[in-house]
Amino acid sequence: MRDLSFGLLAGEAFGFAKHHIKDAAILGLPALIVAVISGWLVSQQQMGLLWLVAILAFFAATYAQYGLVHKALGMGPAPRRFTMSHFRLLGANILMALLFTMIVMVIMGTMMFTGLATVLGAAGVGATTSDLGAAAQGMGLGSAILALVLLVGGIGFLVWFSVRLSGFAGATVAEDKIYLLSSLPMTKGQVWPLLAMAVIILLATILAGIVLSAITWPILGAEMTNSILEAMKSGETTATEPIPLSQTQLVVSSVADWLVTYLISMPLWAGLTASVYRHRKEALHQDTPPRDA
Repeated sequence: MRDLSFGLLAGEAFGFAKHHIKDAAILGLPALIVAVISGWLVSQQQMGLLWLVAILAFFAATYAQYGLVHKALGMGPAPRRFTMSHFRLLGANILMALLFTMIVMVIMGTMMFTGLATVLGAAGVGATTSDLGAAAQGMGLGSAILALVLLVGGIGFLVWFSVRLSGFAGATVAEDKIYLLSSLPMTKGQVWPLLAMAVIILLATILAGIVLSAITWPILGAEMTNSILEAMKSGETTATEPIPLSQTQLVVSSVADWLVTYLISMPLWAGLTASVYRHRKEALHQDTPPRDA
């Protein structure tokens, strides 16, 4: 087992993404189909079916994620059909989403409870509604600073926790069992290089999005201008109402999002999580007692 470094992680993650763009495109085809259908449904205002599309998108994302991580780990091509191994990774993703939702709710609840307790403390025992209102108005700068500290602390914890869990997908695919919190030993003491790598992947994703926006703007800009003119002529929109988007705009936007997600972001994350597992997998079993011969 070796310590991780930024150079090691960046070399392996970007190297994998560079040499497996074709694999990423093939594995992401189901997600592309779902993205196009989603854009078409929104353009047709068929909002009632979006929940089904969201479920299909989650399955398609897991399918691509599993295939990329499987390949990044050196395990060869993944099964083409959705297997129980895919469902294990899907389960890990769902658990992670639920866990982060709970953490966000706890952070927001703590902020609300702290603010309420501060107001009640300032108003005093037996305060009336008007007293509470006056106390809330009188909190001023101190209350804002407290809320800001709690918000920054909560965001910092979420970032730290996300980085600590960066190896869960690699462990889940390689070990063929669900790893989430049990993957934390792999990233113990490795936060800074992982955080730096996460920032680089985020910046690469944003840059790719900007480039694609510049490329697609001639199409989207012309379509948006036509949509504005047609909506103004027909009286379907005002200055305070959203501009209706055309089918072309929504489909092109969906395809652009797919390109950034499945050809840039996901291969980089797959390379990163595989790198974490490859160099730190011994940490998963350090506390496991040896089996009897």
